[in-house]
Amino acid sequence: MSRWVVRLRRFWIGFVASVAIVLFLGAGAANAIPVGGGGDDPPPDDCASFIWGDLTVSPAKVTAGQSVTLSWNVSQKSGCPTWRHINGLGFGGESVALTGSRTLVLNTVGPTTWSLTVYGVLGTVYTLDTATATAQSPSGPPSVSSQAALSVVTAQEAAQVGNKPGFWVNVPGLSTAVSAKAGSTLAATLSAEIYTQNTVWFRVLVDGAVSAPGDVAYKFDGADFDGTRSFTFGRENLPAGRHIVQVQWFTTTGTSAHVGKRTLTVNTDAGGAAAGRLFHVAAESDWLTKTSQTWEGVPDLVRSVSLSDTRDLKITFSGQTIPGSGAFYARAVVDGAPGEDVLFGAAGVPGGARSYVFVRKGVGAGTHTVSIQWYSDGGGILLGDRAMTVFATPATAIDGGLTTSVYEGGPDTITGGTFTTLGNIGGSFTTYSGGTNAELTVGLDVRSTGRALLRVLFDGAPPGSSDVVLSDSVGGFRAQSYSFTVKNIKPGPHNVQVQIQAPSGTVYVGDRTLAATFTRRPGTDFAQPYRTLAPRMGPSVPVIAICFDPGRPGQAAPSLSSLRNMHEGLDGGRSVKGWFQENTAGQLPFATPTYIGCADGNWLTPPAGRTGTWYWDTGNFPMMWQDALIAADPYVDFLALDHNGDHVITGDEAVIEIIRPQDGPYGTHDYMTATLDGVSMSVGLLDLYLSSLGGDATRQWNIGVTSHEASHLLLGAADMYWDMPTRAWFFSIMDNHLLGTHLDAFHKLKSGFVTPNVVEMNTWTTSTVSLNAVETSQEITILYDPARGDREYFILENRWPGTGSALNYDVGLGSGGVAVWHIVEDTSLQDQYPPANGIVSGDWGRMGIRLIKVLNVNGSSLGLTWADHTSAGISVTAKTDPQASIPVEIAKI
Repeated sequence: MSRWVVRLRRFWIGFVASVAIVLFLGAGAANAIPVGGGGDDPPPDDCASFIWGDLTVSPAKVTAGQSVTLSWNVSQKSGCPTWRHINGLGFGGESVALTGSRTLVLNTVGPTTWSLTVYGVLGTVYTLDTATATAQSPSGPPSVSSQAALSVVTAQEAAQVGNKPGFWVNVPGLSTAVSAKAGSTLAATLSAEIYTQNTVWFRVLVDGAVSAPGDVAYKFDGADFDGTRSFTFGRENLPAGRHIVQVQWFTTTGTSAHVGKRTLTVNTDAGGAAAGRLFHVAAESDWLTKTSQTWEGVPDLVRSVSLSDTRDLKITFSGQTIPGSGAFYARAVVDGAPGEDVLFGAAGVPGGARSYVFVRKGVGAGTHTVSIQWYSDGGGILLGDRAMTVFATPATAIDGGLTTSVYEGGPDTITGGTFTTLGNIGGSFTTYSGGTNAELTVGLDVRSTGRALLRVLFDGAPPGSSDVVLSDSVGGFRAQSYSFTVKNIKPGPHNVQVQIQAPSGTVYVGDRTLAATFTRRPGTDFAQPYRTLAPRMGPSVPVIAICFDPGRPGQAAPSLSSLRNMHEGLDGGRSVKGWFQENTAGQLPFATPTYIGCADGNWLTPPAGRTGTWYWDTGNFPMMWQDALIAADPYVDFLALDHNGDHVITGDEAVIEIIRPQDGPYGTHDYMTATLDGVSMSVGLLDLYLSSLGGDATRQWNIGVTSHEASHLLLGAADMYWDMPTRAWFFSIMDNHLLGTHLDAFHKLKSGFVTPNVVEMNTWTTSTVSLNAVETSQEITILYDPARGDREYFILENRWPGTGSALNYDVGLGSGGVAVWHIVEDTSLQDQYPPANGIVSGDWGRMGIRLIKVLNVNGSSLGLTWADHTSAGISVTAKTDPQASIPVEIAKI
């Protein structure tokens, strides 16, 4: 873009001379005939009216996802200064040379038109020529595979949720599991409405380690709310396997923050080998300052990108900014050629985290250099932590693709309180997988005198969060982006539109982009928050075991050595620590306890008058917990366990066990308030009755009850025991803990402890799959219909206790077999079609996790039925007796 045009563009962005804008944007007729009539016609000596030009496109008809080449030629009169522009896909009013050509990818089905315009010193616009190409729907699925994987999360809380000041904690609803090939890149984008008058930091953890960049200040001190924030974090060179992604936030002690609507999108791709390409580079530093009015590279944001064929590039620039004295412009540059620039921030515009998605159309095969440049206009600009992510994948593949559109121009003025569809961006694409995920990222240069609401329409309806507050009374332009999510997209053509609403005041929208990334829904995308469950990764929290003996007759206290063995496995036997290691695949270790008052013959005791059976005779069990905590108070620094200083010790801060002797192990979990370290504190605790009787069976029972109760506190696990035909019995420790067996497949899935394979029932043809023992492979298979989505589906898991020295914690199951689970996540569906022997609405552990059969002999079979009693059209048959790997036929019926 020429400096003259750059200055003119900033001229109208600042709204200094609206009349000049009208002249600049006025339409012209073809063949350089002046627009208008009467006294408003320009004088005949406007030499721009005496030049000619042509615009051609080849080929004129293509299949969506293919390229066309646009060529132009302008014959300019000697000594006649003119400015030439092309309007349309890939240009958006961009200034062009006298002659040239550009290759573009047509993703939108239907006609696409370009116009070649020119104007001279008097500002009158003349249209020299137009050209049109038509993209047709693909006749069938393409042969290429993108090989990218996309997990998308939209938090479901209706109301805002708050943080825990002074303590890094997980953002509710924003975590997922992902699976990656060796060497893959991971890019995680967090978009959110942030409410606080204080500074709030966010970070993304991958397998418990901070991604790049580290913590980013999403919002600084100031007005409570000014609009959405977005930033893309990442990591390169991932090891192969399953990975846990968690979003965390932090404010200093004495401050607070709230988050409203929010999404997390996580893209993984083997950047150096797969058909798709994903690259991420990030830098952390003190504030960088720029004052010069020259385009220069943003330090550390440059990357070499290799493409096997022509692709669109989705280039995301994320930066942490604070207001300077000048206007901050940013642009993406490919091989030294700049694309559109946006006003990233300006004086008076609130700072914090911000991102913008640049689009570069039709980049050819080969190695390219991609970078971000910045420009200061009128003063100093500042930039802190920053990142650039580059994604390129086939426009249309058998398992996904990338559809983009870009427009540079405007601004459009939006008033009136109704949603208005933005012109110049949008797109269409076709999916072929049984179920597909999509990330719909919108980038806008926006200014608003009131609230500006943003939404996308996917196939005519808003997905997920119907709209977000993009900007709230921000007086200057700033670039912003937001990523919407769609799940369970069925095969076929789809359409995306972008809409803005001004419920009050006026919204101005300038440059804009849309990048729609879509992939076959990966199995790990099912490993996302549900009720109190969420994907988790260590580290372990402190465990305090408080031994408290009221002295009931006939109930001998376990020895300290037996307590240590059943907790830690010091003698090489089974233990709570071993159970968590095996069930969570090592992702959530159980810490070695600190034993308080557990010395043999010297347990903590209750106050006088409450010994023996007093608590049982009076039913005053809460007082027993309180007395035990107070008795342990001299030996435990409870205030140190309360990390965030809110006087509540939760399961993410510590596990507090209160152990009493009892021959028959039993347990509960609850909260109890007591004065500890001189402060009234509420403590989440495990109420455990553990046996001193010897033998493997008693030890396994002690381990089972402790692991069951600890799963409530550490995992958010639900109780499942109930007298009903679909109960799990020993196939879930959350039903019966007597034998200390494993968690069920659903609890493991939502906690991110297993890698799911997916059978898309709507496109399935009869086939046989191998189910490996879940205890050692951490694999399950999900059978689902995208039309029903996550409302209900089925899970198959091979429960195999092992043999000989390789026996695992499922040894109590005997021979094991293929457990077939019917999962009903939707509460209304649970209530409409509950299991027999009715349960209270909302009791999702009992209502939603239904064991319908165990296939434990060769040839054992089951036809699957939905909750409404209609056939799912699928049967499953075990092709062998129970063993470490069972072939299971999944047949269409």
